[in-house]
Amino acid sequence: MDATLKRSLNLNNSSKLLGIYEKKLIKKLTLFFKNQGYEIYPHVRLNIAWSNGLSDVDILLYKEGVVIVIEVKSKQDKLETLYDQFLRMSDYADYYYLATDKKIDVLNIKEIGIIHIGKEINIIKNAEKIIKPPKKSSLLALKKLCLMKM
Repeated sequence: MDATLKRSLNLNNSSKLLGIYEKKLIKKLTLFFKNQGYEIYPHVRLNIAWSNGLSDVDILLYKEGVVIVIEVKSKQDKLETLYDQFLRMSDYADYYYLATDKKIDVLNIKEIGIIHIGKEINIIKNAEKIIKPPKKSSLLALKKLCLMKM
């Protein structure tokens, strides 16, 4: 990832608390994707915001110009916020995945991929490429540095 883009994304300062269950899952996913040649940014904040909610990401993957966002949910987490999280991030990512240690085979959102975290990491369903153009409000949330790169 380009150094200017890294700075503009502010990739090291997530405000979201990292739970003990989530931490273990993120560690497994980090090792899995590192072995596949991805640049991995766990538990980061993008330099964008939506109203009062900050843009924290559980895992951001980057490889060959492709940005993948992974939302990590442990067995203890509820999935009610997943769709809203997907909608907010879909303007900034090429692919979006839910990674969980729950048994989930199907989601009502066709674009979201599913990764099961057990003794091994298994991709249950590949994410579909997000091809919609970003909303104007999403572009306006970007810093000038990001907009200049576009």
